[in-house]
Amino acid sequence: MTTPAELTLTYDLACEFLSFLRVGVDTRVNDLNLLCLQGVTAGEDGKLRLNRNTPDRYNDTVALVYKTEDMKKAEPLLGTLDPGAYYTQHSTKGGAAHLTFGQHLYSKGFHRGHPALRSLNEVNRFWRDKNGNFKPDIGEAILESKVGLNIHAGGKTKYIGRWSAGCINIAGGYDGEAYKGFITRIDAHSKKPVRVTAWRGVDLFLFAIHGWSYRPTLVMGMKNGWVVDLQRLLKEHKVSTTVDGDWRGQTSKAVVAFQRRAGLTPDGWVGGKTWEALT
Repeated sequence: MTTPAELTLTYDLACEFLSFLRVGVDTRVNDLNLLCLQGVTAGEDGKLRLNRNTPDRYNDTVALVYKTEDMKKAEPLLGTLDPGAYYTQHSTKGGAAHLTFGQHLYSKGFHRGHPALRSLNEVNRFWRDKNGNFKPDIGEAILESKVGLNIHAGGKTKYIGRWSAGCINIAGGYDGEAYKGFITRIDAHSKKPVRVTAWRGVDLFLFAIHGWSYRPTLVMGMKNGWVVDLQRLLKEHKVSTTVDGDWRGQTSKAVVAFQRRAGLTPDGWVGGKTWEALT
């Protein structure tokens, strides 16, 4: 599939993409949605462009998606979904923590004394990067526990460094204009949790072209309706797996088994070729 060179993210496109991903989206006045896109940054013209997602760099987008009484906004902020190189190289807990792709619920709180977003009930859904390659690989377990993967400010240089051990960062410091605007939107949000969706940016670009006929890339750790579709198709192909919408170890084994049978690279990622073989 051809990927566009650049994309303007609007409120309507962001909300439609979230609906396409089969996750929740809040559309009342002042409700805030965070759409966190890996491997995408906005230029000075505000347009999004894909990048190589080089480790230890601020090269992701944290988009504030909301509307007021008189306007709709999808405001892209520079940030990161990935931990920095320091914690990737020096983790003592079996690998640096990464939030799973999908939707997470957060609430207002503090991070080291600063206003921030904290995971609802302090419980995170994440995986540990055992081999330090910044990708969820087969054999890396999906975990749910109180590890404190919050959303807070990052540093003022282009490097993540020690600013993130798995938290989502917004670059520019706690006193930066980007983070001040972020806190303003949090304060304006209702008392209900903030929906935070982490996803690969390339899927947004391809959805913008192909619309609802497109199928997003799936990978372990996701928990949504697309995983239900995947599991049902695997069962139709006589590959044993549960159908619960929760991609854990059994689903990984089933995907790899199907890919081998279909003559595909058994990498555990369900992209265009695997979807085509399944359907």
